[in-house]
Amino acid sequence: MKPILMVLIGVSISYILAILVPNVNALINLTNGVTEPLALLAGVLIPLSVAPLWVRDAALWNPFAWGANGMRAIFQGHLGAQVVWQASVILAGLAAIAVVVSSRVFSREIA
Repeated sequence: MKPILMVLIGVSISYILAILVPNVNALINLTNGVTEPLALLAGVLIPLSVAPLWVRDAALWNPFAWGANGMRAIFQGHLGAQVVWQASVILAGLAAIAVVVSSRVFSREIA
């Protein structure tokens, strides 16, 4: 469920950015400038356990970090862990917001 929610968030935000940023080169730079820090703060590329304390604190505000931690718990067999349910709620809420905003931006653009 979490991978689907994370993809839904990413796709919705991508549609918003593609509509709002008219220049392709600016869109590429913006996308790379946002996705790399998000991936680093999610602990996808480097484990957050070896990161400095300020990085771990900043990662608490990254919904993808919650998703990554929830998926790690699931892969380790801890389906009932608290982080799994917290990640599900956070990602579901953010996915709902992203879908609503992207659909409004898309419908306004085609109108």
